[in-house]
Amino acid sequence: MRTLAFLACGLLACSGDTFATGDAGGSDGETDDTAVPDAVVPDAGSVDACAPAPGACNTTDQRCTSFDDGTYTPPFDDLSTNGGTVSVDPTKSFSCPDGLKASMPPITTGVSPASPAIAAIGGKITLGGSPSYKITLELDVWLPSPSAVPTSFFAVGPPGDSADAVALTHDATGWHIHLAAEPEGSQDSDVSPPPLTEDWNHMKLTTNVSSVAATQTTLEYVDASRQTKTATAVGSTYGALPPPTSLGAIVGITVVTATPATVAFYDDVELTAD
Repeated sequence: MRTLAFLACGLLACSGDTFATGDAGGSDGETDDTAVPDAVVPDAGSVDACAPAPGACNTTDQRCTSFDDGTYTPPFDDLSTNGGTVSVDPTKSFSCPDGLKASMPPITTGVSPASPAIAAIGGKITLGGSPSYKITLELDVWLPSPSAVPTSFFAVGPPGDSADAVALTHDATGWHIHLAAEPEGSQDSDVSPPPLTEDWNHMKLTTNVSSVAATQTTLEYVDASRQTKTATAVGSTYGALPPPTSLGAIVGITVVTATPATVAFYDDVELTAD
């Protein structure tokens, strides 16, 4: 079992296996070529292109930011720790003038699953406590060419409940939808073909939980040939899951081991809970 814990105390679960990457209880992922009508497929040279910002945000069950007013607070907060930083930055933005720059410096010591390095913002939505729910994180991401170091680039889940934490991760074996799954161990489903990197990629991560029976997650993204793809992961929720009172997201970089310098950019973030 490979072990990788991506912890962000106070937003998602503060547990030693919160985002543990492993083979236990393995999950069979699926990737199809079904077009996603509302997905944005970047054109060549889109790093320097400028798209219109999304429409107004419904603040009851959504948390949104385009960073174009120079901030992300509210509704998001800075979760950065152990050297990671985030900043509103004009270097790269999908909608002008600004995006979010997440920067992780070279790290050689001092981080672990219990003390991760984070360069990210986080937000959450209070729910009514339904036993079935859906959380969707839709955003534009400029992913770097990845290293072999296990890294999370964004995640969603109920605060305090690692059983339903879901992340887009990369390690030496490739890209994954990562399902944390205590106590039986975590599950990884491959994202293949891999997503487009070093350019803007419109992504939508949706997790559906029905009662306490099953969790289904889909990741809509653009691959290197600029085709829209959908990857799917299915896992169980491991026991009597109480209805969550809130759902949250982490947007940015998280590592728990030595890593080279890593920078990613984000724009037009929208977190929605149903």
